[in-house]
Amino acid sequence: MAAIRILNFDGSVVKQKRLLAAYKTEAIDFSDIGPRVRFWLNKNQRQEIKRRIGASARGAVTFLGSGDFHHIAEILISGFDEPIALIGFDRHPDRSIIAPRYSCGSWLRTALEKKDLLECVLVGARKGRLFDLTGPLFKKVRRYEFEEKELPGSFLRMIRSLPVKKVYITIDKDCLRKESALTNWEEGAMALEDLLRMLKLIKDNLEIVGADITGEYSKINICGMIKNSVSYFDHPRNFSARGAEGAAVDEINEDTNLKILKSLFGD
Repeated sequence: MAAIRILNFDGSVVKQKRLLAAYKTEAIDFSDIGPRVRFWLNKNQRQEIKRRIGASARGAVTFLGSGDFHHIAEILISGFDEPIALIGFDRHPDRSIIAPRYSCGSWLRTALEKKDLLECVLVGARKGRLFDLTGPLFKKVRRYEFEEKELPGSFLRMIRSLPVKKVYITIDKDCLRKESALTNWEEGAMALEDLLRMLKLIKDNLEIVGADITGEYSKINICGMIKNSVSYFDHPRNFSARGAEGAAVDEINEDTNLKILKSLFGD
């Protein structure tokens, strides 16, 4: 069984007791800097996180907490020194040209600068972001848009056409419908069953070198007036966890996490 790691920035995953009981996990406490690196971080903070994570755990699945910490995925990907492809499941393309370099809205832009990252497939990202970059780096990026009736054939053809068999998977659960994920962001359009089917196709046809999962819900706690202001205007008012009871939010997100892990590790 692959390693399960929790980078505890916001306390959202460490309280998922069924997950902790089902898998042997390593938790690294980042609660001391969570509010400072939420939404975006600077170069020095990136180096500090990389130092505290240590050597890349090849094959590990890493939980990052809220999607506000999705930019930590770039740090994890930077630890691989071999040619890989990236498959991302996300409601947002995370490649804004106006967001800070190391932010949850622009981290993919930075990750694509890595020469060993040969290609990226985005699944579930909506079109039409005004500030998406469309320069040379994004020739590496393909969007996969599917209809349920097209699975598994069209997705299988897509992943088999990747230039390398080794892949890293990043999952932001905000790509999913509300019945399967309650987050700090808007509701996605993807059914959990479709996500699980695609993950199984990846597992059966490619070599997964690592993965991360975000999209938990946690109360937004951010340090700094500027960052708080940007967060206030950028976070949607109608986020998918709005109005839901805390225990129900945790249960739904934990159920989905367990199903994702089973899809990645099960027979």
